[in-house]
Amino acid sequence: MSDLGRIHPPSSRKRAHARFQNSSGIEQIFKLLFRHRGVKRTMKPTLNSARGTSEFHPTDDSLVSDTSVAVLEAQPQAKSSTTSTTAPPIGWKQLLVERVGITELKRRVWHFVPGLLPVVSCLYPHKDPISVTFQWIAVGLITGLSIAIAVRYKTIVRRGETTKISSILGYSLSIFGTLMLFPAHAELAMAVTVILAFGDGSATLCGLALRGPRLPWNVDKRWSGLVAFVTVGATAATLAYWGESQPAASFAVAALCGCSAALVAGIVESLPSKINDNIRVGVVSAAVLALMHHLTIGL
Repeated sequence: MSDLGRIHPPSSRKRAHARFQNSSGIEQIFKLLFRHRGVKRTMKPTLNSARGTSEFHPTDDSLVSDTSVAVLEAQPQAKSSTTSTTAPPIGWKQLLVERVGITELKRRVWHFVPGLLPVVSCLYPHKDPISVTFQWIAVGLITGLSIAIAVRYKTIVRRGETTKISSILGYSLSIFGTLMLFPAHAELAMAVTVILAFGDGSATLCGLALRGPRLPWNVDKRWSGLVAFVTVGATAATLAYWGESQPAASFAVAALCGCSAALVAGIVESLPSKINDNIRVGVVSAAVLALMHHLTIGL
């Protein structure tokens, strides 16, 4: 308690008030502060040799009131909130690996490779109907890719998968069969190839990477995969059909044939079935392409 808080005679009160008025601003603040109930520690009495009276002065560790304690307790929290560092954003490559997986990414690469067959076809000059030489070149490329995939299949096999033969044969025979059935219209085989390679391949990739809501008729498939199948497959099939057609078909006809085949094949691929999707996509896309080609140009 300070001099103002004591009970003095009138003359003593006047002297205490005079000392308070003559003290510095800091001393006045301390004297008023330690009259508050929030003082946490007691003040130590010291002897005033000039007046022969005892006065109370706060020790260093007694300068903490209830308000200051609350402020001090809040400071570490504020500091931790300001100094806390957020986790760095995940790059798209790391996100792709986490969601899709290394094995499935390798599988997608092998799935995309046969889609380069229309490029090879454009580089090799030929006419419709395709010659025997071109047929053997196509057979050699398809067979070589099939053997390479079979040899490397252990590195791209999915957990619990037992459809190795049907996956490889369904892919290769769909292309080879369309090419042999319609030798005068190689654009049909090229369109089937890119629908299988890029349409079906992008469906799995985008379904795993982008995720999103699942299909109501098949909870194992997602809308993102179906949209990717139709979009990528239709674009690739239109370009492959248009580039391979001899004589050149109009772009509108190519778009009609390519988009129709990709749409129907994408829906069929999304249906729950025990038949390998390469077989379903290959057969359906070839059938729709042949039908639309017959309706627009004629076989």
